[in-house]
Amino acid sequence: MNRLSFRARVFLLIFAVAAATAGATAWLTVRQTAQQVTESAALDQQDVNNAVDAITVYGLAHRSWNGVGGTVTAQAGQISQRVRLKTDDGTVTADSNPAAGPTPARLTVSLDTRPSVSFDDIYTRQGLRSIIAAQIGSYFETARVADCALRAGTTPTLATDAAGHRSLRSPGLCGPSAAPPPSVTGESQTYGTTDYIIDRCSLNVACLNREYQAQVANLTPPPAQVLVGSVDQPPPPPRISVTPALLVAGLVALVALAAALLISMRVLRPIGALAAASQRLGEGALDERVPVRGGDELAKLGRSFNRMAESLQRSKEQQHTMIGDIAHELRTPIANIRGYLEALQDGVFSPDQDLFRSLYEEALLQQRLIDDLQELALAEAGSLEYHPAPMDLAELLRAASIAHAAGTGVRIEVDAPEPVIVVADPDRFRQVTANLITNALRATAPDGMVKLRVSIDGGDALLQVADTGHGISREDLPHVFDRFWRADSARSRHTGGRGLGLAITREIVTAHEGTITVASAPGVGTVFTVRIPLAAEGL
Repeated sequence: MNRLSFRARVFLLIFAVAAATAGATAWLTVRQTAQQVTESAALDQQDVNNAVDAITVYGLAHRSWNGVGGTVTAQAGQISQRVRLKTDDGTVTADSNPAAGPTPARLTVSLDTRPSVSFDDIYTRQGLRSIIAAQIGSYFETARVADCALRAGTTPTLATDAAGHRSLRSPGLCGPSAAPPPSVTGESQTYGTTDYIIDRCSLNVACLNREYQAQVANLTPPPAQVLVGSVDQPPPPPRISVTPALLVAGLVALVALAAALLISMRVLRPIGALAAASQRLGEGALDERVPVRGGDELAKLGRSFNRMAESLQRSKEQQHTMIGDIAHELRTPIANIRGYLEALQDGVFSPDQDLFRSLYEEALLQQRLIDDLQELALAEAGSLEYHPAPMDLAELLRAASIAHAAGTGVRIEVDAPEPVIVVADPDRFRQVTANLITNALRATAPDGMVKLRVSIDGGDALLQVADTGHGISREDLPHVFDRFWRADSARSRHTGGRGLGLAITREIVTAHEGTITVASAPGVGTVFTVRIPLAAEGL
């Protein structure tokens, strides 16, 4: 499976960071909002409960709803909602906003301050009497504490016992007392009728409570309903804090910062290394290379840089080598010409036709060398002019064999049974075949043979020049197409050529979108193979 490209990995990283941060933000926001809405609703319910408790305290303390309007208005201000108190017969006792009219309430809470008897003992006549007496005594104690607290100018608090009975407490102001307060009336009536109630209701709990509450009705405010809010009044806004949102934003910012640092380290570090290496390369450090890991775009960029640096270094080395080779090739013939001229000037040699002929040959050799160098420079720079046209390689080889066969003693065979048409510059390809045949003839003994062959391989034409000469060693094969290279270093430019023909041949073949290869075995011979595309049908 192919590894993801760097661009794809960066995209996936950014997408993953964005998705993770968006998901985390959404989850935390929803979670925090839901939690705060729940807490806000609980606080709103607690506010309502506190308001109801305050109204209950007022009823227990005053034993009626007269004057409860101030408490209702105060509680409405506490919870920022309309509050009304309505008795079971439909009478509105208090309203914090009477101008709003009789609109339905959003929340209705039943309120009954009347005591109820709980029967947690054995249902016997004596047990019931004790329970009822205890409950009545507790209620009278509540009334006494209320009177005491009111006289002291304080507000009692509401307490609920384990059985669910609510009573008033005012710690530190009113001590315990078993006697009913003077302001409470009807005690003797209630106590005196306990046995009557028990006899009438027997063991029926509902009847007992009903009769009991009827006896103490004059001591308690009537049952009522606390109406909270109005359907046409919007509820109070949820109490949502911005702190969690700020924390989420900070977390997202940290994640984004970490992702940005990761991407910058992954991207900018190799780019910075490339920039520094490029600067050093521009300053002349041609051996500069960058470390490469992986196979993404940055790795490809690093490999391209290294190949460029290697090419520049190799080109520089080849330039130095070529300058040295040119100096070496020109030094000896120019020294010879100078020596002859100095000898003529000093009168050592007399000017005759043989001397002039020798000097003329040396001048021609140097001219051909300079021409070859110029042609090679143009070919390598891509400035050599070509005039392609359809041509038959078979005919080219037959003509070349006739031109080079005379006076060599080497037998030349041509294997070209059919026309092989390519599009090439005829003059340049005659130069290619001439260079290859000339090299083959130089490497072959007079009793040897050079074979020229042309064939078709798929969509390409193959031109081969094979000899039975001394061959080329394996170590020398990579240098065959180098400038000024000769198979036999002992050969001079007179017998071994100028060492530029194969370099020029390679450039000409490459310019025709072809390739040239060499295979050789010492003592067996050498084969040069030129591969060039066939001409399109119809040409």
